[in-house]
Amino acid sequence: MSKKIKSIFSIALTVCMLFSMAAFNVSAASVARTATITPSVTEAEAGDTVIVNVFLSNTVNLTSIGYRLTYNPDVFEVAAGTNGDYGIPNYIDTNFFEYYDGLSSLKKFGGFLTIGGDTAGEISVGGARDNGIVAAQNLDNFQMGGFVLMVKADAPAGDTTFSLIDAITSDSGDEVGANMIFTDVTFTVTGAAPTVDKSELVADIAEATTLLNSKTAGDAEGQVPEDDWNLFDAAIDAAQDVVDNEAATQGDVDNAVTALADATDAFNAAVVPSTDPTIAIESGTVAQGRTITLKVTVSNIPANTQGVAAGIAYDST
Repeated sequence: MSKKIKSIFSIALTVCMLFSMAAFNVSAASVARTATITPSVTEAEAGDTVIVNVFLSNTVNLTSIGYRLTYNPDVFEVAAGTNGDYGIPNYIDTNFFEYYDGLSSLKKFGGFLTIGGDTAGEISVGGARDNGIVAAQNLDNFQMGGFVLMVKADAPAGDTTFSLIDAITSDSGDEVGANMIFTDVTFTVTGAAPTVDKSELVADIAEATTLLNSKTAGDAEGQVPEDDWNLFDAAIDAAQDVVDNEAATQGDVDNAVTALADATDAFNAAVVPSTDPTIAIESGTVAQGRTITLKVTVSNIPANTQGVAAGIAYDST
């Protein structure tokens, strides 16, 4: 690969936006230009490669460009590695590189065109002409980007979007550039929807239903206050709605499992406790030939109780 080609593309691994404005005495108004995002296909499935091209119309007097191509990083990833023939990252389409290299020196941005790597779903591009020289010589459909993306193996089926942000151009003599005009492009990931496991939620609903039916609503001992009973009943219904919803995601199911567990804890805590006196004997173990002290606890003793008697039965052998 020649030094000339290497100088045309300065590849940055960090986001880099270069806006080099020429120093002129006259301030002009930038022309609003139209950018077009053109993917090689409009739909693909996991593992497929998509080339996303970006074009710019009307390049008369153009001196600088800058934009960030955005995509959903949960759906796409940039191609890894470096193209050995060109020494450029694989996420830069070689056809775009050859197109750009084939332009005459008056129609491209020389060594100032810089492309940044993958940063949270963005590829950044910036470029400027030397000293504000009239650029691009009226190329009506100037290709200012071509990038290789791959649909991830676990990409969810459905629509996603390619877009541009901070997209701006400037003309010779400009102090402030003009925003590019563009339209977001919708891309469809095909294939089966990700598998959602609802088995844990189904089992939890069955257990919760059994628990609910084992208690009656009321304020007596062992019952559950009516409001708490109804809340638990509604929580079970909400969990069942998630099971019945074919569009529910794994996240929806996991959240429903957590919500039902919290509702179960609240229901158990709401059970009206017993008011009868109870006696508890602290259990323990002891080695042969040693002694043990057993602790007897009496609870729920009525206020007018005069005394308590209790006996302990044990195995004398």
